[in-house]
Amino acid sequence: MMKRTELEVVEILKEMYKSEFGGKKNQRFLISKAQLKSIYGYEALHDTRVALLQEEAAQQGLYVLDLGLTEPLGQVYAVVRSRTALRWRRVPKNVIEKYVVQSDVDTTDEDDLD
Repeated sequence: MMKRTELEVVEILKEMYKSEFGGKKNQRFLISKAQLKSIYGYEALHDTRVALLQEEAAQQGLYVLDLGLTEPLGQVYAVVRSRTALRWRRVPKNVIEKYVVQSDVDTTDEDDLD
């Protein structure tokens, strides 16, 4: 069986993105690790290969986001156009300021105690 490159897999993900399923076309979707592995043609799909896929996809305007383990799919990835994700709402400064850790008088970082 021929193995696919990241470029080939990204092209397939782009085709899938455009195709209609789940009642929608040109929409984000979820794909399991097992499904992604079968598209690649490998028996195992390692994190290093997923990272290469994410890099190639980002260069072509897609984000492949690792959503972790879910039921019943197992390891799952979200595929979304970068343009869509970049339009998501941004956290305004006044909201961030409520959660900023205030510095103490002692400027020694806990990591510096070693």
